[in-house]
Amino acid sequence: MTWTHFWIIFGSKKDPERILDFAMRGKRQANLVLQAYEGLKKAIMCMRYLPGENLLEEQLQKSLNVSRTPIRIALSKLEQEGLVCHRPGRGYLVREIRLKDVRDLFQVREYVEVPATRLAAEEATCEELRELQDFWATTNEALERGDLEGYLTGAVEFHYRIAVMSRNDVLCDLVKRLNERLSMVSRILLRSERRLARSHQEHKAILDRLAQRDPDAAADAARHHVIESREEFLDLLRSKTELLAVCPFPGFEKWSRLQKA
Repeated sequence: MTWTHFWIIFGSKKDPERILDFAMRGKRQANLVLQAYEGLKKAIMCMRYLPGENLLEEQLQKSLNVSRTPIRIALSKLEQEGLVCHRPGRGYLVREIRLKDVRDLFQVREYVEVPATRLAAEEATCEELRELQDFWATTNEALERGDLEGYLTGAVEFHYRIAVMSRNDVLCDLVKRLNERLSMVSRILLRSERRLARSHQEHKAILDRLAQRDPDAAADAARHHVIESREEFLDLLRSKTELLAVCPFPGFEKWSRLQKA
């Protein structure tokens, strides 16, 4: 903003207290928007709000301790990211998970994570590979002590760390966005003990191929992991009994629309 703009707003170029107050109010507003955005995004990704659930502004104001304006800005940004959608007459709601959505997302994930893993095998430093091995060990510890949320968070970061090692900023951004869109899918899928164990071992296979500096084998391991995750989740969506067994969330019966493509 130029001094001319300040003069138009404040009526004088020589009122530093008003200018400082204006700047501080702008900073506070930006912080509130960030607070609303990060808080709501985390709640959605952790499934405190279920797919298809209405996001009521008054309730969000209370839970996030912010006013209506930051909430609306946060919802608009989350809509752009594909985590919520707006329906006339209903307002904002958490984006539902459909079979087609899952197929589309996993298809793109294969196109993104496989080349990212291949590049990582070529570009990663020895120090980065050691850090990834240490990080995998922390997810293993979380799994052994039954810390499901800790493991899920680590599993998402595992893939992002590989993308960072690819040295390709575009791939990093795509991997991050895809993992956010797939966060609810991952949390549902990994509540199955069978899939949880397989996923963890598939991560280890990817890690081992990276450590061997074998781009083709690393890419194949990443492709296998994506395909297995996709097929198991699609099977889970088709089986309402198994789906409900691994998703004991309050009010989960409202989510029966998942069965409809």
